Amino acid sequence: MSKLNNQEICDIVVAQSRPRIREYTTREGIGNEDIFYFLRVAKIYAPNEQQLWNWTKAWHERYRDELDQSDYSSFEDVWLAVLEAWPKTKFPDGNFLTVAWNQTCMKKYHFPELDTIASPTLRKVAALCYELSLFFEDRGFYLSSYSLETYLEATQKTVWNCLSLLCQKNILQKTGKGHTGRANEYRYIGKEPDIEYI
Repeated sequence: MSKLNNQEICDIVVAQSRPRIREYTTREGIGNEDIFYFLRVAKIYAPNEQQLWNWTKAWHERYRDELDQSDYSSFEDVWLAVLEAWPKTKFPDGNFLTVAWNQTCMKKYHFPELDTIASPTLRKVAALCYELSLFFEDRGFYLSSYSLETYLEATQKTVWNCLSLLCQKNILQKTGKGHTGRANEYRYIGKEPDIEYI
């Protein structure tokens, strides 16, 4: 299975964690909320400390002109803030789903296991799960029919049926059952599909 290399992951993290425009404050420059946003995106990929340092360095270089100089006048200031905030960053940002979806829109996928089922939506869900598996590797990822219906322009019931069928076809494995406020956890266990860039 092809995996994203460290530089590709770094580029995604930096691009996806651009500081947000905050209309509710008059304070200029990157503040604590921007650092937490960056860390929530980084949390998706479970970096070790060296990777986190590399990503923070790239993030600082990309956005340092937007820094609040009163608090973050140097990379050291930013890195110390990151180290202090990292243990408090409990949950990843949801942007990983958008990144994975964008990948599926640039490629055509062939899953031999699905040849007998005439459903473009099913193939799209399989492709999305495959792309998510590249981010999470052997770890599971959380996915709900609610979170996918907008991307797929399908009903929640149809999406749920697709996820269930992918489990039956041994492409997905449900590794955790969801409950109110929490999605089911899945792991991609299928073969690597044939992929053609559009």
